[in-house]
Parts: sequence; C-alpha cells; structure tokens
Amino acid sequence: MQNNRIAQILNIKYPIVQAPISWLTDAHLVASVANAGGLGFLAPHAGQTTNPTSNQDVLDRMRAEIRKVKALTDKPFGVPFVLSYDFSLIPLMVDLLIEEQVPVVLDNGWLDEEIYAKLKQAGIKIICRLPNPNLPDALKAQELGADILVLTGFDEGGTLPMKETGSFSVLAEFVGKVDLPIMGGRHC
Repeated sequence: MQNNRIAQILNIKYPIVQAPISWLTDAHLVASVANAGGLGFLAPHAGQTTNPTSNQDVLDRMRAEIRKVKALTDKPFGVPFVLSYDFSLIPLMVDLLIEEQVPVVLDNGWLDEEIYAKLKQAGIKIICRLPNPNLPDALKAQELGADILVLTGFDEGGTLPMKETGSFSVLAEFVGKVDLPIMGGRHC
C-alpha cells in the first residue's frame, strides 16, 4: 500500500491514522497501531489517570509517554502540539516535540507561520486538521508547509465544526482545490 501518497509521506504501510483521543490513547495503543502499519497519535493526557498540576507537569508527562512509544516501536507516530487551553504552553510543546524528534505533528488549525517553520526545519511532518474547514485556511496550511490536510464534517466525533455539513460533503468541496493530499476523518 506504499504507493498511496499519504502512506508514502508518513512512511507507513497503510493510510490509516488513529486519532488522538484525550485520556484514551497511550503509548501502548499508539505503538500497536504503528507496529500494525498505521500511524498512531498520542493525545492530551496520554496514559494519564489524573489532571496535570502545572504546565511543566504536562510537558514532563508527554515527554515520558513519547519515550514509552519509542521503547515499543521504531515506527512513525504523532503528537498534537496543542494539548490544553493554556496556549502559552504551545511554544514549549513545539520545542519538546522537536527535542524528542517526534516524526509527525498534528495542528488543529492553529496555522502559525513560526511554528510550521520550526517543525519543518526539524524535518517533522505536519498534518493539519481544520476544525471549521474552509478553502482560505486550507490554502494557508498548504502555503505554510502542511504535508497532509484532514477534513471532517459535523458528523465527526470530538470537537464539532460550526457548519452542519457532513464529512463526505466537506471532502468534495476541497478536491482539486488544494495540492495537499486530503484525509477524511471522524475525530482528530
């Protein structure tokens, strides 16, 4: 299945991505997906049973979970760079992802030029998921260097878009209008 554009970009066997589901994904799930040929994603509170007590605690816990994944697989995996509602944590998380050489990062529509530049310079692949899919943001993600675009509609799980359009209809709106490979998703 390596002739699939998404599988080639992510260096995986199958174009299957396990979504980062807060509290539910941990190193064992992510490594299992990776070892089976897909791409697993850690999520906020990955492998945790209690809330973090500080930003440093968030970073320390994620670093530990990333290292657990690396001990369980040599295959690619990913981490989103927005892990909490405290957006001051984002630059610290980006630095951590670069330090730990995480192969793939998920951007949930932040579309920050400086962050993309740092991640691309470090050789990290970027999957951009637009929470409210629209062509201007898709083109901006492409311009910033996103490698893959994930589009979801109102029928997805997790955070819901503002428009009540189903995922298949959303996908059809973007085909041929961006050069990025597009993945449909149920939750990212």
